[in-house]
Amino acid sequence: MVLVAVAVLVAACGGSSTASGGDNSETIVATTGIWADVVGQLVCGGQAEVSQLIPDGADPHGYEASLADRGRLDDAALVVANGAGLEEGLDDTIDSVASDGTPVVRITELVDTITDEDGRVNPHLWMDPVRVSDVLAPLAARIEEELALTPGELSGCLEDTVSRISRLDTELSGLVATVPPARRLLITDHDDLPYLADRYGFTIVGSLVPSSSSLAGVDPRHLEDLADAARRSGAPAVFIEVGESSADAESLAKRAGLRVVELYIGSLGPPGSGADTWEGLLRTDMTAIVEALR
Repeated sequence: MVLVAVAVLVAACGGSSTASGGDNSETIVATTGIWADVVGQLVCGGQAEVSQLIPDGADPHGYEASLADRGRLDDAALVVANGAGLEEGLDDTIDSVASDGTPVVRITELVDTITDEDGRVNPHLWMDPVRVSDVLAPLAARIEEELALTPGELSGCLEDTVSRISRLDTELSGLVATVPPARRLLITDHDDLPYLADRYGFTIVGSLVPSSSSLAGVDPRHLEDLADAARRSGAPAVFIEVGESSADAESLAKRAGLRVVELYIGSLGPPGSGADTWEGLLRTDMTAIVEALR
């Protein structure tokens, strides 16, 4: 009787462990919290568990996979990555996982992208809600395929998400309209706002580091040239990512008489920040940008 009881207990403990990592066949792993949030809206009917790999607050460019991370990727039904070099430290691992048979979708391959001056695709497309909306239908179709769902099963969630993003886009456009066109000027720490600028009619005066990677460094000569450009343009602020070192931005601000304004870009913010969802991130950032430029 004892043996039977133990056997029943073991079976019960081992039968429903999707959330704890036992049978993750219906788990979608997104590299960032931003894409985990978006994907979660597409499976709003509970068709899959969605988790993120890179913790909020960590730099997606420099994050490297642990052994546990590799196991989660191997066990996933689908891996959703941003691509275009955002997850530089994970690229080899993601390629290896794909070679071993885990399906991988890269968001930047599903939509028109912007190319940086150095010829590389800029990865920060989630800063344009319309491009994110354009990604949703092919992404939903891929999820249905890999999870063996009925074609169109995600259509209700898809339509709701598209409608909500449309309302968000209208809201953000309304905020931008309160800034005179001549003052819609952006100076950034990296090339991380071209999609937002393209969508809402901002002019990018320049960046502290003319690269979309946060791993690149600042050239002192370029810093001086950027200060000159800031003074000529009349740009009032330099926008840096929360968590990034502000030393170079503070130096530029002192030379050119700028404010330093922090934005959430590569990662969701903590609870209470207003940026703990993707939509909240865009709303919080645009509010900060508009207040700085007005």
